Amino acid sequence: MRVLVLDITGISATLHYSYDPAMLRLAGLRQPGHDARRRLVAAGAEYLAADALNAGDDALLNEANEDLLSISARSAMATFFRTDRLVHTGAQGRLWKALRREGRQSYRFVRARFSELGDGIESVFLPNGRFPAQQMAAAATKDAGLLAMHYERGETPDTAFLQPYSPHDRIANQEEVAKRLAGLSVDDVDRIAQAWLDRRAPAADSSNEFAELWNRELPAALNDRIQNSNRVVGIFTSSQDEFAYLGPEWQLHSWADQFEAFEAVLRPLETAGWTAYLRVHPNLATKRHENFLREHAAIKAFAARHPDLLVFWHNDSANSYQLIEASDLVVTWGSTIGLEASARGIPVISTGATRYGLVADIHEVLSAEDLAQRPVATWEVDPSGARRFVATLVLRDEPLSTSMQDWTPWDLENPPRAVRYAAALASGGAPSRREAIRSILDFRRQRRWKN
Repeated sequence: MRVLVLDITGISATLHYSYDPAMLRLAGLRQPGHDARRRLVAAGAEYLAADALNAGDDALLNEANEDLLSISARSAMATFFRTDRLVHTGAQGRLWKALRREGRQSYRFVRARFSELGDGIESVFLPNGRFPAQQMAAAATKDAGLLAMHYERGETPDTAFLQPYSPHDRIANQEEVAKRLAGLSVDDVDRIAQAWLDRRAPAADSSNEFAELWNRELPAALNDRIQNSNRVVGIFTSSQDEFAYLGPEWQLHSWADQFEAFEAVLRPLETAGWTAYLRVHPNLATKRHENFLREHAAIKAFAARHPDLLVFWHNDSANSYQLIEASDLVVTWGSTIGLEASARGIPVISTGATRYGLVADIHEVLSAEDLAQRPVATWEVDPSGARRFVATLVLRDEPLSTSMQDWTPWDLENPPRAVRYAAALASGGAPSRREAIRSILDFRRQRRWKN
């Protein structure tokens, strides 16, 4: 079989490495995978690298693909600049233009190679699918009448996502459940799901990156309130930009923002005498500082309107899993904590679209009209739906035949100091060294923010 590797990093508008090359060179080190081309060729693959000269021009694509390009460019911008408010001026404006050029060149390069190869293409494999070069390579594949297989890091260590849909495809991810679990016993599903849930608990090797910092017990302030309350509702914020730019299938709500939604849900519960707490997502610390300040102000304003509300901030050591276990109802904006709560048998209301809401036994309340038709209440939850979705996440992944250490020129368990510096200069998928350093400084001061 003929295998052709198309390398489009040469037309990338942003950093396409995890470690700054100059810093590694000073330490006499090479990038992980620096010999990827040699390895692939030795394995029998043909290797073709794109650059601005052979990628084709960046003239307009058809209307449908231009729309896809705009969606993916906005999604990339929100990630690179860590914000929910995008502008088309300054550094953001320059990157916006560069990302759209990158996407158009990716489309034309991939489509041209497919035309050269003719009808002999059996399989096409593409990374992720969210950013412009990836999205446009997928569009070129589709327009050529071919099916793209998307790959990404797996749900568990040493595995990879490999499916004929993007990991961000809300519907396809849920349609996979019935097909993937056909013939599997309830006990097997529960065993797989429970192992996944256990891995996210507080521990040094937890799959939840925030859990290591959490306490093991329930916060005393909430515990005291519970003694005098029959019912507890937990409200969990999400990053406002987390799903804001993933396309129309994620924008099903009519709330202005998550706080308008939380307000509508909380009011009748407070009137009925519920104890309420707000858990601020730890990821808030990673946001651009002006975004952090906006979100911080919105939370303070929300709390001021609800004087009895307990607030556990993003840098609080409160254990989110202990919080949901103490809750009679969990309210989210579509975050994974809703899936975990439902898998534990706790009623969940999501005020934004979720990747699991068509499978798990949760209520998606996406508008004031939804809330009027389905007033806030608890119910006897069937946790099997959430557990089936979790088991699907695990079972659909493919095992990797090599480890990260096979591709890395240093000891992953004890990297040299220069490697840590090199990682800092390429931190967080930043579009430049300046943004990488800024992301670290923002994180440092925002994790230490005393609320």
